[in-house]
Amino acid sequence: MKLIRKSIYTYEIKRKEVIIMAVTNTRVDSDLVITVKVGLKPSGADDLRNFKFSKLKIDATDEAAYAIGAKIASVLPYELKAVQRVNDNMLINA
Repeated sequence: MKLIRKSIYTYEIKRKEVIIMAVTNTRVDSDLVITVKVGLKPSGADDLRNFKFSKLKIDATDEAAYAIGAKIASVLPYELKAVQRVNDNMLINA
């Protein structure tokens, strides 16, 4: 909203028009990120490292992505803290 001064005592409110468009969401890429604990920091907090694996199949289920991340972490000498799936999406004005 914008206030426009018409005189000393009156103001006019001018509103911006909002145009709502239909947008479709298309997944274009997916990555797998495994977070592991590699030790402790001097402050006593966990020292965490992320391992990123690109080009995860777009149509892979979340359960399959977690299973892959847990399998990869099982061969590492560190404690698994988290498995993340990071999706890149393209928004298209339909």
